[in-house]
Amino acid sequence: MPAPLSLTCRRRKVPSSASATSAAASPSSVTISALRQIEGIAGVEHEIEQRLLDLAGVAQDCGQVTDGAAVLILASEQKAAEYARERGLALEALPYIKGWGHRTAPMMLDTKLKESCDGGYVLPSTRGAITDAYARAGIVGPEDLDAIETHDCFAMTEYMAIDHLGLTAPGESWKAIEEGVIEMGGRLPINASGGLIGLGHPVGATGVRMLLDAHKQVTGTAGDYQVEGAKRVQTLNIGGSTTTTASFVVENAQAA
Repeated sequence: MPAPLSLTCRRRKVPSSASATSAAASPSSVTISALRQIEGIAGVEHEIEQRLLDLAGVAQDCGQVTDGAAVLILASEQKAAEYARERGLALEALPYIKGWGHRTAPMMLDTKLKESCDGGYVLPSTRGAITDAYARAGIVGPEDLDAIETHDCFAMTEYMAIDHLGLTAPGESWKAIEEGVIEMGGRLPINASGGLIGLGHPVGATGVRMLLDAHKQVTGTAGDYQVEGAKRVQTLNIGGSTTTTASFVVENAQAA
């Protein structure tokens, strides 16, 4: 998977100063929870840490394989109302999925790249899933979000996510990093949870975990990684080198 994703850095000529931050594209949020995974690697003198993995990644640029599980319960408005009533909650207190997008792309890398030749985005299917979610949620773009949970299985994946989500023009993701836009306390924090690199990547559970963290953010229950005042959060989950992409917009009643 690193090969196609690293193209977003290589084809866009990411400056070396930005590449140097790739192990923790949003360092303040990774610091909170990354130590759960990364300290176990960083504290061990192991030759593989200094070797390049595939094209651009070293060990700390990779999400750690992790055991884990996550559960999400989708309910009709009637069932949600029953759930809220039994717990003395107002229905409006429950977060909901406001928008979603899902796209698939060909499996082979060469075919993916041919599809991107005439556009500004290296992975147009991923961009399409994102804009579909915006449209269904009735929002314009990232300016209407309070936080993002994205799939940073490798550091370069987050570079891809930043410009495909619309935080910068295509190929200028490094600007959002150097300007502090995506840090905790920045204009639009990304991966307050620590993301896949910091929190871990239990593969099949990761996409559901992102929705769970979006739920926590918009209900103010995220604890020490709470984004202050978060009312609307987008998730971006990919699989098979972006052969499939899913994106959701989760919000609370105050976001309306």
